[in-house]
Amino acid sequence: GRTFSAAAAEWFRIAADGKGFVSEPISVPGADTRRIVFALPVYGGGQTVTGVLCAFVSHGFFSKEIKDITVGHTGYCAAFGLTGDTVAHPDGRFTENAANMLEEAAQNSALSSFKDLMTTALESDQVGVGRYTFMGTPYLAAYASMNSTAWTVVVKAPEQEFMGAVNVLRRAVIMTGVTVALVSLLVIIRAVRRFV
Repeated sequence: GRTFSAAAAEWFRIAADGKGFVSEPISVPGADTRRIVFALPVYGGGQTVTGVLCAFVSHGFFSKEIKDITVGHTGYCAAFGLTGDTVAHPDGRFTENAANMLEEAAQNSALSSFKDLMTTALESDQVGVGRYTFMGTPYLAAYASMNSTAWTVVVKAPEQEFMGAVNVLRRAVIMTGVTVALVSLLVIIRAVRRFV
């Protein structure tokens, strides 16, 4: 194995101060890919921190965990760090390449509604829902901040897919209403003919 000093690393300092820490995917000395770091303080006698226990997992660890979360046919779940860096995405290339969706949206005026939604989601500590347009398609997105990591989880899908079940139900209600009206009209016409 390899050794390196972690004393200057943010995750080490925070855990050494007595708090647990989960990083966004970061470069780690000796690793060929970005890693997510889990760090916990180790306590000795008298509640004194005597060390730090850490574990490193692949940048794609959470991406694999959320890959099967789907909404409609094409909707999916993703997680973003405090500044918009992709922490988890069904397409692992987003975490591998350290994609920052907020920065990418800021550079493309066609993505302004997406940028607004992401800014709101990343700054909010409340659960929320919003709309945005991507490549001409309207999307609905729900977001929530994770208390344990301060990451933001976003579930999004084209509005049409979210609304698909509602539209099917609406059509069924309309068809039922039309059918009931037609049957009622036929019954009334027959009844009137018998009396006339």
